[in-house]
Amino acid sequence: MSTKVNVILQARTGSKRLYGKSVIPVINEPLVVLCNKRLKDSNLKVTTIIPKGKEDNYLAYILKKNKLNFFRGNKFNVLDRFKKFTKKFKDSDIIVRVTADNPFVDGKFLNKLITIFKLKNLEYLSASDNIKNLPYGIQAEIFRVKHLRDTFSKNKYVLEHVTPDIKKKYLDKKLKLYLKNYSGISKLRLSIDTFEDLERVQKIFNNYSGGQYLDLKKIIKNKKKIKRKNLEKISKVVLGTVQLGKKYFEKNVSITQGRADKILKTALKKKINYFDTAHDYGNAEKFIGNFKKKNKQNIFICSKLKNLKLDRSSKIDDVINKVNFSIFQSLNKLNCSKLENFLIHNPQDLFRSKKLYDHIIKFLNCGIIKSLGVSIYSPNELKKIKKYKKISCVQLPFNLIDYRWVKILNKKNNKLKVFARSIFLRGNLKKNKITFPYKNKKLDILNNQLKKFCYEFDKKNFFELTFSYLKSFLGINYFVIGAQKSSHIDEFEDISKVKQLNNNQKQKIIRMMQANFDVRRSDLRNWN
Repeated sequence: MSTKVNVILQARTGSKRLYGKSVIPVINEPLVVLCNKRLKDSNLKVTTIIPKGKEDNYLAYILKKNKLNFFRGNKFNVLDRFKKFTKKFKDSDIIVRVTADNPFVDGKFLNKLITIFKLKNLEYLSASDNIKNLPYGIQAEIFRVKHLRDTFSKNKYVLEHVTPDIKKKYLDKKLKLYLKNYSGISKLRLSIDTFEDLERVQKIFNNYSGGQYLDLKKIIKNKKKIKRKNLEKISKVVLGTVQLGKKYFEKNVSITQGRADKILKTALKKKINYFDTAHDYGNAEKFIGNFKKKNKQNIFICSKLKNLKLDRSSKIDDVINKVNFSIFQSLNKLNCSKLENFLIHNPQDLFRSKKLYDHIIKFLNCGIIKSLGVSIYSPNELKKIKKYKKISCVQLPFNLIDYRWVKILNKKNNKLKVFARSIFLRGNLKKNKITFPYKNKKLDILNNQLKKFCYEFDKKNFFELTFSYLKSFLGINYFVIGAQKSSHIDEFEDISKVKQLNNNQKQKIIRMMQANFDVRRSDLRNWN
């Protein structure tokens, strides 16, 4: 039997510097998938080796979904992982080892190395040690299976990096190769260890034609300066997208990509560039991600953790698995590598499991999440989250009716950014008539009083009164609005021109609501 060459792509989720980098999208697909496609240009069999354990379940899911070969082995011992996978290989078979944080290594480059390895009858070849002027991140190792089997070590560094002992014994330091094709990019950093690295690599792929099959030669021939995008201001008005992804409270609405595109495009035209979405909003994340692929304009996204329904007995591995699936799925659906804001959708998940909070912090610390927050329903929940130091924002229901938040929102909070949602009571406050989902004896009184306030405060309708009222609260940073169709967004065009109520006017509304509506006896979730 002839000697076989096997390409092993090493990947994992638990990177300390950039957690989950293997599954973060680069050009419309997870990094590990991109690496596989580029390596397959070698016409060799590529197998991705990943750890066992729930932390890497999403990585396994992505590989399986894309019909890619993979093998799962010892979580803490990469060397053992390699040995188990090559158990049926011949001693003379050749292993090409590459890692999933070096996406510019391609099949053509590997074939050059393999040819050199065979012609010179080598036992070990290292791209980074044997080849001059390679950019950092164009790395690969080639060695024979027998040397892998001869490696016995308890050294943690060897167990993690597989080849240090092989390298020490068989590396030919005199062999210095020079590949002309790569001479012009020797100073480039092309590996992904940090979030800054990830952004750099994304820009390189996006700035050159060729997509996933981009040849490094093209970078040399067509050197373009990778310009940083002009920093845009985030809009104070945020587009809520639950209506894009599923039927919310209007049944006769079609849920399609075309409809979503129209709404999102209109929002950007009106300078609304901040979109609020969630894992649990049906197809909303998917629609936004597809829209992003076609739109070059800078978009800021807030998404939310799936409702995990945790309890105090939830095991750490289960928590990590569920969180990873939720966050990584959102990133891939949205076609983005970071979220401007990420919210824990169900505050009870946070209160019941400190493990949840500790794990999400990993995403915050490495830059995948810019700010972490919680979606809450009551002032009592707001009090509880104060002990979580890394939580910097909340999303809460606030409108003309709900006076529970008045004292909290009267003052500006420098530590906590507030997103006000449900500001129109599912469209009620746009219609100049409140019609709750349930009967309320004082509904007519509320409607009549609000009409009087519109006349007294010189406001055209409930819509304008609502915004004037909300803008008078210093503690609100963003307003989350929804739209069933693109024409609804036109209504928000002149929001910035709406003058806020003065303190006397604001107090009149508050006192009237307190006298006629008992918030404590109402199931607020029915209309939030």
